[in-house]
Formats: sequence, structure tokens, C-alpha cells
Amino acid sequence: MESEIPSTQITNNDAYTENHARAAMAWFTEIGQNEWDLSIEEQCTLLGGIPPRSYHKWKKDALEGKPVELPHDTMERLSLLLGIYKGLKLISPAGRENFAADWFIEPNNDPTFGGKSFKEFTIERGTIGALYTVRQYIDRARGV
Repeated sequence: MESEIPSTQITNNDAYTENHARAAMAWFTEIGQNEWDLSIEEQCTLLGGIPPRSYHKWKKDALEGKPVELPHDTMERLSLLLGIYKGLKLISPAGRENFAADWFIEPNNDPTFGGKSFKEFTIERGTIGALYTVRQYIDRARGV
């Protein structure tokens, strides 16, 4: 049976390790479902249009503490998503715990996003470029 996981796997010589991949998948599973209200299909899209079967295997392994091997592109996307999450948390006002999640989900009036939320913008495009656009926008909002 042919594997659904692309052949460009993380190796021990790459910047990302299986431990990074495991932690990133566990984080994304939690945030994606509980704070960003992402369906499995949307999570797969944000991770590069991966098959749900691959997503479920990676998620299961990550949550069980098993090594997870992810393609470099998927790790880059997870890194961008983590940066978006962290940036939104950093600019959230004190005492407004839901601000970061709300900002990801609610429409944005900046012309870059055409009235779409970060969530809609990144999912509709499905590209790594869309993730970079959101990340850079949040970094500018933080003054970075």
C-alpha cells in the first residue's frame, strides 16, 4: 500500500526534528479545534492540503507521544501558524483572553484581506503565501 505522506520527510539533519513535529501537531490539534474552531478539512487545508488520513495519523501519534515525521512544508506552515497565534496573543489586551481567537475568526477591514477573517483568508487561498501575509500583518501590528 502506497503511503499518503509525501516522500520529502524530515530527517535528523533538518532544522525540524520529530520532537518538534510531535509538539507542533499536538499544539495545532488543540488550538485548531478549541480556539480557532477549525474543521478537520480546514486544518488539512492550512497544513498544505494534506489528506485527512495523514492528518489523523499525525494527530494520533502526536497525542500519544510517538515520533511524528512531517514534510518540511507542513512544518513551515505549522511554524507560521504558531507565529500567528503567538503574535495575536502578544497584542491581546490584558483581561481579554478570547481576543486572539476572535481576531483570527472575525472579519478584518484591512484591504489586504478584503473583509475576510484571517481564517477565511488563509483557508480560501490554501497557500503558504497566505500564511506569510497574515504573519507579516500581525508582526507589523506588533511593531516588529
